[in-house]
Formats: sequence, C-alpha cells, structure tokens
Amino acid sequence: MKKIILIIFVLINSACTSTLYVAKTDVPVKDKKCTLQTYWYKTTSPFTDKIDETYNVKLAGFKGVNYKKTDQGIVYIGKKKRDIMVYGDKPTTRKFVCGEFVGVKDIKAFEADQLEVSMNCKAGKNRKAYLPAKKTSYVLQVVEAVKEFFWFGGLPDAPEPPTCR
Repeated sequence: MKKIILIIFVLINSACTSTLYVAKTDVPVKDKKCTLQTYWYKTTSPFTDKIDETYNVKLAGFKGVNYKKTDQGIVYIGKKKRDIMVYGDKPTTRKFVCGEFVGVKDIKAFEADQLEVSMNCKAGKNRKAYLPAKKTSYVLQVVEAVKEFFWFGGLPDAPEPPTCR
C-alpha cells in the first residue's frame, strides 16, 4: 500500500503543464518586413510554478539580445565599449540598462496582450548588430501559442526563428 501511495505521489509531483508564450511584431528593415520575436515558458505543477528568467529578443537578420530578470525589472544590461547608448542618459557605470520590457517587473504577473520592448543602445565596434535602437518602444503582440501537459516534465517546441519577407 505504501508503494502505491509513493507511486501516486511521484506521478502527481512529476506532472506539469507547460505553456509557451510568443510575442512578435513586424518591423520594416530596408525594403523588407522582418519579424521581431521573443518567447518564454511557464511551467505549472501541483506544488510549484516555474518561469523563464532570461528572454532572447531577436529581430530576423540581427543577433539576438538577452533581456534578464533583475531588481530593475526585465532589462538588457549593456557594457561600455561593447554597447553605445543612443537614447537616454550616458551611463555612469560599467554596466547600464540599454533596454527593458517596459512596465514589466516579473513576467509571472504579466497578463497583457501587448509587450513593449525598448532598446536605447546599438552594438559597438567589432560587434554584430542586434535589435536596432529606437526612440519609442517596439510593441509586440502576445499569444498563448502552445499549452501541453507532461507526466515527467518537458517543454513545447520553441517557435520557428523569425524571418524576413
């Protein structure tokens, strides 16, 4: 009887639902429309919730930028000589906030259908260009793309990389 209870407890504890959220928009790049995209996973089990803390924001044709959850919210932290501030105040420390998920301190509490992402920096010399600096925020539409149940953990497949057309 104890073994059956233990097996049931292990099954319940290992079962989870993972949801893939995708946020994207089209951005004009030269004579094309390119997709700007980010995504994250939220995993819910009977005893805990887990959510990503790093978010890769990628515009097709450019290098992705990792925004991370910090005390300042979800931000892209730049470094002098590696990143150059285009909009905003010049940084006074080695690391500075180049971009943010505007108004989002924790993605767990985020329930809107639009995500605003700012980028105030550009890539420095000898660095591959990333999400172009923009005076106003990029506005991405958020969709709940895939929700799947797993008995022993797992994640839905990541979305296809962004493209231009």
